[in-house]
Amino acid sequence: MRAIAPNITYRHEFVGPSLRCENATGDTLNNMTAVWNVTQGAMSGNMGGSLLYLAYSMYSAMDLWTNATNLVSDCLTGGDTYSSISCRVGFGSGPAIMARLGNDSIACYMRDTRFDLTFSTVGNIQTMSDVRFTWLDPNASLKDTSWIPAKDGKLAVYKLATQALATLLNGAITASASFLGQTMSGTWQVSLKTARTRIMTTALIGLLPSGISTAGQSIADLPREDLDLAANKTLGMMIEELSRNQTLSLFSSERFW
Repeated sequence: MRAIAPNITYRHEFVGPSLRCENATGDTLNNMTAVWNVTQGAMSGNMGGSLLYLAYSMYSAMDLWTNATNLVSDCLTGGDTYSSISCRVGFGSGPAIMARLGNDSIACYMRDTRFDLTFSTVGNIQTMSDVRFTWLDPNASLKDTSWIPAKDGKLAVYKLATQALATLLNGAITASASFLGQTMSGTWQVSLKTARTRIMTTALIGLLPSGISTAGQSIADLPREDLDLAANKTLGMMIEELSRNQTLSLFSSERFW
């Protein structure tokens, strides 16, 4: 970002939003399993396919009891825009984003986070480094203050930040097969098929498994450069890091100083 003064280094602390992810359990896990199975059927088509990744949000915990077929058609495999408020990030007490990669199912919650970092000036550019963070209360549900005037509308702001993440993460990826050629001597091509999610534009692409096979054919492995982006991290760790990076990125606009 633009430097505010030459040749300075200083530390800064502030409280902002980030996600804390944990293994999904109970009703959340059961719901994710149902949504996974419906999405698998909706995206596999006649030729079959392997569902690799799934992420979605629900506005209210009551939506856990929503028909999985409707949720998939409205929030995952439908048009380019969300058609229902039920697909949006909801209240602070429940998961903001639910995601599954293979057999790894996680629920990510909005959390108050204290950031501690260093700003340094090099020329006319200011950079940040040595970033440390702590969740103020890792398990505390945030109070919904969205109806209160702006002076206390913290959760409303947290929701907006998390909804931006959900726009990137939510959706599904499957490995699907298509037949090339007009006769049985033609060949099969296996490729990744995405529905809504934009994780292919993030470092999370490095999490996608290699050697996926469908219709007797294997998909080409991702380039080593993509795989290295994950650096042996888990899905939960990557989503948490992405949420922290998003909060820190707000410093690039002087409006938020």
